[in-house]
Amino acid sequence: MPHNMAHIVMEQLESSFQSADAYAASLLSLEKFEKYLSAPATPRNKLVKNIVDVRSVLPRPEDRNNILSDFFIYSKASNSIINHTSAYLRPEYYYEALFKIPGYDYDAWDNKIINNTDYYDIISANNGEVILYSKRISFNARFQGRVIYTLSKDRIMD
Repeated sequence: MPHNMAHIVMEQLESSFQSADAYAASLLSLEKFEKYLSAPATPRNKLVKNIVDVRSVLPRPEDRNNILSDFFIYSKASNSIINHTSAYLRPEYYYEALFKIPGYDYDAWDNKIINNTDYYDIISANNGEVILYSKRISFNARFQGRVIYTLSKDRIMD
């Protein structure tokens, strides 16, 4: 990749990361989002109501470079995952079918990705075939969960 092209790709990546960070920050202003993140796993009916409520107001991330190809939001309190189309209670049941990353078993994924308390993280797996960018979500400086984005390898390499 020529030097000039590499510079353009880095600028696009930086812009996409800024969009991801802005999206995560915008979620914190949603009252229904805060309720979802703080809701415990039980009673299940209250958690399900919070999930339905937050999904009804959940904005889509904007990324003019189309590098952020997909996302999901993890709540530590309820051990659940949501996005625009789905919700998963107890993600350990869905890991193999939906969230599996080459080189990570469920425990590694749980500890190093979704329950990682770092402010942000970039994960590359399977020789760069899977690239994730994740952002910590905190209320009152307490770790509440993560927004995890899948990056489009094809868009990065274009």
